[in-house]
Amino acid sequence: MRFPVATLAAIAAAGFSACSPSTVADCSEIIWLKPTSNRNVLVNGERVPLEKVVPTLTERYADRKECRVMVRAEHDATYSDIIPLMNALDAAGFHKIAIVAEEVVQ
Repeated sequence: MRFPVATLAAIAAAGFSACSPSTVADCSEIIWLKPTSNRNVLVNGERVPLEKVVPTLTERYADRKECRVMVRAEHDATYSDIIPLMNALDAAGFHKIAIVAEEVVQ
């Protein structure tokens, strides 16, 4: 996902963290989410309708909500595409949420 620096700052101000792909360790306790353009989200590679992401994660990870959730979206994803999903996850008890982003240097 490519966000201009101002957007990364806004995401941080919203209480979420952002990191580059090179800083994310390959770990089995990470839940990978990749929103797609057709209102689906890939959850660890499995396609799940957007409205079922939170219930699916709550069911699968009920006893492991301390897992880190990494959100990685397409390069044209916007703040308004990602933050509602992150807020819903946070409200469901998944508090370790980060965006995997690549800064666009101009």
